[in-house]
Amino acid sequence: MRILFIDPMGDKESTGLNIGIAYCAASVIKSGHKAGVLDLVNVRKSAPHDSIDRAVRQFEPDVIGISVTNMSFNNSRAYVDHIKKNFKVPVILGGPEVSALASRALELMPNADMAVIGEGEFTLVELLHAMENGAALDGVNGLAWRQDGKVVLNETRGFIKDLDKVDFPDYAVFGVDKMDVYPIVTTRGCPYGCIFCFSHLGKKWRARSPENMIAELKVARDRYGAKLFHVCDASFNVDIARVEKFCDLLVEEKLDMPWVIQGFRADRMTEGLMRSLKKANCRRIWVGIETMEEDVFKKINKGETLDQIKKGIALMKKYNIEIFGYMLMGLPGDTFEKTLRSFEKARELDLDLLAYSSCVPFTGTSIERWARENAVTLSDAYNISSIGTKYASIAFETGEFTKDDRVKARKILNIRSGSYNEPGLNTLLFKIKKWLLILRYDRRYLAKRLRQSVSYRINYRTSVDSINLRRGIYFGRLPDGTWGLAEGEVLSAPSRRRFFLDLKRLTMSETETGS
Repeated sequence: MRILFIDPMGDKESTGLNIGIAYCAASVIKSGHKAGVLDLVNVRKSAPHDSIDRAVRQFEPDVIGISVTNMSFNNSRAYVDHIKKNFKVPVILGGPEVSALASRALELMPNADMAVIGEGEFTLVELLHAMENGAALDGVNGLAWRQDGKVVLNETRGFIKDLDKVDFPDYAVFGVDKMDVYPIVTTRGCPYGCIFCFSHLGKKWRARSPENMIAELKVARDRYGAKLFHVCDASFNVDIARVEKFCDLLVEEKLDMPWVIQGFRADRMTEGLMRSLKKANCRRIWVGIETMEEDVFKKINKGETLDQIKKGIALMKKYNIEIFGYMLMGLPGDTFEKTLRSFEKARELDLDLLAYSSCVPFTGTSIERWARENAVTLSDAYNISSIGTKYASIAFETGEFTKDDRVKARKILNIRSGSYNEPGLNTLLFKIKKWLLILRYDRRYLAKRLRQSVSYRINYRTSVDSINLRRGIYFGRLPDGTWGLAEGEVLSAPSRRRFFLDLKRLTMSETETGS
């Protein structure tokens, strides 16, 4: 069977290779099927429908799989409709939003044929085998499908218990020849119950062994030439001993790459763990804080206390590793005054960056249910970006925190946190505008901001941002060309020339730290 995976573009500011597709592609290829990927997130050379038409005609797939996230839902639905109008190819939905919706995904996308619910590696292989042999689909666990015009939801598939048995993700199928920054997922599921988050990979926390993680990083180094790796877990350090063993192996195996942790619990922190992270060249840790207002914090069910977060961050800072904090604006009980007060309290933690997002009622979250009962919906969650510069992108309002106040608070927070960006951020006019806004909203800290800006530029060459902000993805040629370049842009195989995609040109940098 030939399967064409499509990764739809969601928010225009989002980039990065789809790890879920890379895992599923590795699984189906190992099972003897052929896979191609149309990457509409990172390669944006043509109109999406033109790219889809070209990829389908070139690759001639037996089936098309589309990975759906919250932010890409509307684009995904449009692509499904386009495909079914122009081609007689079955379409399978998958991805986190589909897992959150379950069989409702097929109701909301009436032209899609099937939906893989939950982890897709084994379900997809069984599905392709059934389709290839004309077998009934009712025996494929974890599948929703249509029978006689009705949506049928098969028995749920249990989550994969031993993650070491899952093949490493395949990025070559994207056309990737080399990448500077390598994403690695070392755990699945999350045992915590934060009301703003939905774990489509289950509540049971499952972890790969340190040895298995090291084996993948060797592939990252030797096959893809990675210079930096990102741990993309929801909760990386639930098992402290596992992380310490991983750090020991990084040192023993001389995998001397700097690395960043994007999901870290401040309450799961010890001196020994910090010493291990420092020794293993961990350079940046992202910690979920959300809010520093006690009454708001108590409602979000993080499974830790603000006191634990403060103590954990204080311990981390002793080891000269950059600490970035995730903050959320607009949680239940939040107000304009509380939001600004929360920022000032978080500022006292002396983190290297505070990154703000607006609260969005994502599918399956407790916030979604709370918003239906306690708030006024302003926009469909599929039309909202929780990140970036869209100050007016507000999902809901309450009597205590109106839309206008939320828009104003978001703008002030982005100015004060150093995350203010907009189109034209490298122009002189933008820089003048930014400093004028800093004078208006953050005058007290102007001298400190100037010192940070100078320090950031002096230390830039040795910082992780020298790699991180220029996340180069180098593309070699795939025989079918499905990875997104137009016909005239496909590179010749003998020369092995590389098309370099500088993601900084497509998106704003991860952070404007100190600038």
